[in-house]
Amino acid sequence: MGSPESQKLTNRMIDALPPGPPRGRWYCDKEQKCFFAVRYPESTVFFVRAVLLNGTRRTVKIGEYGPWTPTAARKRAQALLAQMAGGYDPRAEKDRLRALPTWQKWSEDYLKRAEKRLRPNTIKDSARYLARTYPKWGARRLSEITPTDILSMRDEWEKHPAAADHFRAIVGAVLEEAVEMGYLAANPTRRVRPYGGSVPRQRVPTVEEMKKILASLDEEYPEVRVAFRMLIYIGARPSEVTRLRWEDVDLERGLATVRLAKSNKPRGLPLTDALIEELKALPRRSPWCFPSPHNSENTRNKWTYPWKRILTRAGLASSGLHIYDLRRGAGDDVVMQTGSTRQAADLLGHKDERITRAHYSPTMATVLRPIVEERARLLNERVGRE
Repeated sequence: MGSPESQKLTNRMIDALPPGPPRGRWYCDKEQKCFFAVRYPESTVFFVRAVLLNGTRRTVKIGEYGPWTPTAARKRAQALLAQMAGGYDPRAEKDRLRALPTWQKWSEDYLKRAEKRLRPNTIKDSARYLARTYPKWGARRLSEITPTDILSMRDEWEKHPAAADHFRAIVGAVLEEAVEMGYLAANPTRRVRPYGGSVPRQRVPTVEEMKKILASLDEEYPEVRVAFRMLIYIGARPSEVTRLRWEDVDLERGLATVRLAKSNKPRGLPLTDALIEELKALPRRSPWCFPSPHNSENTRNKWTYPWKRILTRAGLASSGLHIYDLRRGAGDDVVMQTGSTRQAADLLGHKDERITRAHYSPTMATVLRPIVEERARLLNERVGRE
């Protein structure tokens, strides 16, 4: 057995060590060179020492004896030595991690940068979700945010899967930008599966309900009447109608262009002949097609009160209809007419056709019914069944 300063480090050997001086007494592991246990007056700590490729000496702390056993610390030392042999510098990596911004600082800066490409409502919504993370994550460095942290926060919305997945998507976008800018090697959100359990709303107005809504619209103010007919006939989003400017409406071509749609790209809205005539008849008292009733320099920011008024007048106040059901009805009709979700996706401005299929799969089943009916007839004919 060698001297106490050079022998295999074991639990028994370390337990028998006398207290060391304040600056520690070093004991080298006989089995793994460059692996040491340092005995201090009150504790024992494991270290690894190595010479980097550039000749620089590095001493790296592994951890304290107790939480770390000699066997586990030795394996960690072997892994660190292999990394340093390949050029890895623990001190440089530690300095890099210390220089990383905190989660709250990075999130707030992300929102400021995103103002140039995202809609104001998207920024506001993202800020609301991110604010819930600041009490727990705010002071942490970006590298300290783990999949477990994201999973724990996401599960606070477990009763609302759509909100939980929305939170995951927002956090993922913030961290993905950190990856793109070289602050992180990987996005921890990718290791957190979405719930994917939210069921898209399927409600669309019935023929009788639509008849009453259109009759109610006839008694509305002209601007409100035209705005809601755009929702009904061309499936526009309320936010798209809100932000529509006269300079973006080409009545000769029958086209209205939304500068910044939900996809963060411009998109065109095809106008019917009736809508073109109604738009021509509207007064141009503002740059906005549908200005605020209180200040014509601003656009109308909500359609909640006109919608309630329309439903009440139509006798549908308790029908449970949402304003977005008008748009959904337009998509439903296009699927029924064309037998395709592709054209419905184009009309509705869905960036991914999978979104359209998720919303209109029951309608597609109705479209396919004549096909399966014909197949059943042909099959029965082939096998001689009536």
